[in-house]
Amino acid sequence: MVPRHPEVVVWHMVVLTVVAVAGQRMANVCNDVPDDIDHSNKRPQIGNQFHVHVECQLSEQNQTAFVHEFYDMTRNRGRLTVQKPFGTNDYFMDYDQNLLLMVDPDTSKCKTGILLLSEDKFVFGFKMAGFNSQMYSPSGALHFSNANESYNGTSDVRGIVVDEWHSCQYLPSINATAHVVWYFSQKANWDMQVGMVTTPIRMTAVGKQVLPDNSVKPFSHVYDFFDFTQTVNLTDLEVPNGIYCPERSLLAPPKPFPTVPDSFFFVGEINDPFGVQFTYMEEAYDNDTKYSMYNFKMDVTDLTGINQYTELNDYNTGVGYMIDNSAGSCNLGPLTSGAMAFTKQVNGQQIRMKTPREFFMDKTVHYQYAGTQDARGIPCDRWVGVTNTAQGYEGQNVTLEWYFAAEDHESWNDYATATKYRLPVRFNLFLHGDVASQSYEFNIFYFNTKYYMHEVDISQCYKGTQRKTLRFSISLSNESIVRQNTLQMKQAIQNAVSLNTGISPMRIDNVELYFNPQNVWVTLDLLDSPPSYSDVKDSIAENSLSDAYKFLSDSFNSHTMQFFFATSVNVLTVTPNYDSLEDLTPIVPTGNSDKYTSGVLAGVGVAMVLVGGGGGAAGAYFFFK
Repeated sequence: MVPRHPEVVVWHMVVLTVVAVAGQRMANVCNDVPDDIDHSNKRPQIGNQFHVHVECQLSEQNQTAFVHEFYDMTRNRGRLTVQKPFGTNDYFMDYDQNLLLMVDPDTSKCKTGILLLSEDKFVFGFKMAGFNSQMYSPSGALHFSNANESYNGTSDVRGIVVDEWHSCQYLPSINATAHVVWYFSQKANWDMQVGMVTTPIRMTAVGKQVLPDNSVKPFSHVYDFFDFTQTVNLTDLEVPNGIYCPERSLLAPPKPFPTVPDSFFFVGEINDPFGVQFTYMEEAYDNDTKYSMYNFKMDVTDLTGINQYTELNDYNTGVGYMIDNSAGSCNLGPLTSGAMAFTKQVNGQQIRMKTPREFFMDKTVHYQYAGTQDARGIPCDRWVGVTNTAQGYEGQNVTLEWYFAAEDHESWNDYATATKYRLPVRFNLFLHGDVASQSYEFNIFYFNTKYYMHEVDISQCYKGTQRKTLRFSISLSNESIVRQNTLQMKQAIQNAVSLNTGISPMRIDNVELYFNPQNVWVTLDLLDSPPSYSDVKDSIAENSLSDAYKFLSDSFNSHTMQFFFATSVNVLTVTPNYDSLEDLTPIVPTGNSDKYTSGVLAGVGVAMVLVGGGGGAAGAYFFFK
């Protein structure tokens, strides 16, 4: 059995009236309540939803308690917030799931219990309807009793004109008799400014209890009601952000973490209230081509708008590109030198690309469904999990939250209905330290499953003869198709050239289309093979620049080069003019190698390898690791 909690015992004294019955009165308790009751003036009815603050005065205990009660019969759920020194405790009751969640918001701790087995289940009443548990009706939840209840005219409470209802009630659960008086605002003469005719103002219970040793103990309780409102926000019935309730998923029906796509792109808005920083970034991930990308500002305090960087990781070759977009410089290095969230350590020496589920941390964190909640006004389902092995925060207790738009929510690209995936809206991370908690909020915008990696320009990483500039044409008969699908056509060219040359798509750079009356011209750069790094498991050795050009020429000469891309209607095939391939590479002085060293590759670059835990961008967005 789940034990009763001390702070709820005080409120439970109110609950006792809900199980009151007429009869077995104790002498000298209800002398002023007549036996002949006039029921013509009925006590007001309460709606199926309300929340109210209650001040509880227990005279015989010299004690005052303060609670906030949320009641929602429509959702069959309730919440009791109990004031304690320097904070509150929350009790969330879900009758459909027979679930009791006991939360301390100050320490982010949560205990899980079975409502049926808890002595606190009568806070909102508890009854069984077949195999289902239900809370009491609104009148029952507010602890009214129809037993011998009589109208007793008007009086004054806290300066408010009220109507009174009296009753004498026997409380069998504690073997007590009480004279109970309910006070409601006078409907004809008082406006409570809540759009209601009348609201509960006060309840008093004065009586005597027979203890197990047959001694009698008097009690006198006064309950004042404030801010009674007949609405309940769904958020008020959910466990607060950053709190994980152990065993919740074992007691409540689980809801699996959403399926995630193999490729995606989004814009991120990062709020770091602890560091008082706010910044933006872009992220792209493609598990099929084994590329990932970040666009970010190195120094989030720089207001010039030119401090922009791109970090691109190629998991095929193990090369990481750090590009200073404003200076036009580039540094290369192994992927372990970067700080991207898409890297997974295989062992001490090698890494691989994270799977999509690993990126969303689903494989390393046990998530539990935490109900519904709005994020930026979007109705969302929320999943929460805990771990101490999160990348970048190893050894620290971390709570992670993901918000996904409701399945019936329409988005700008109709994402949820056009795909089998849910639309991610927000990611929260909470670090629970010994002194204070630190939180980060990552809002996700413009989420899409398509991103064209050819838009990332790595040409500044290659100088001199480390590239070939090529041109070929496409028949004018395909002009309308190409014009309507420019991005898809560029991607198709990049993929086809990659397939025929045996080099990665990123080495096919600056793909451009030009239209004239005779042909559609295509220009592109073939870039040299990058240096080989050994930190990627099963890295691919690519063809050299000279070999790649030879293979490309062969595909034109043999008439095998074709470009395939999908439109909204079907898959199209476009063929080039096979005799149009030209090498437009400028002639440069001899003496340069067809290969390059890392120094040549870097050009005028400055070492800007990011590591987790530093300032600037590392502190602002790499929390997402």
